[in-house]
Amino acid sequence: MQPQPSIGINQMDHPPRLDLPVFIRYRKRRFQGASLRALSQDEIEVRVQALTLPPGTSVELEFLHSGRQWRLPAQVARGSSGDIGLRLKDPLPELLHKAPQLP
Repeated sequence: MQPQPSIGINQMDHPPRLDLPVFIRYRKRRFQGASLRALSQDEIEVRVQALTLPPGTSVELEFLHSGRQWRLPAQVARGSSGDIGLRLKDPLPELLHKAPQLP
């Protein structure tokens, strides 16, 4: 049985639109100035300032929500000026379920 292709953020009918500050960890450095913009079962769209990462780069997202510290390993799937799409290494349906509650 072959895995089903993932549904990217751009293919979702109505992805939750968010604006949650996040830190991006890359090579033991913590970058500020990013915000979580949209998410799906296995992808996250992040708005960034002054950060360019090539596809395939491993990163970790870090943010606080509902009293919980989230640290999500991910890989850069695509990037453009100001936005990057990250594919989560482990899908988190729990986070997607909480998305409507995110600020």
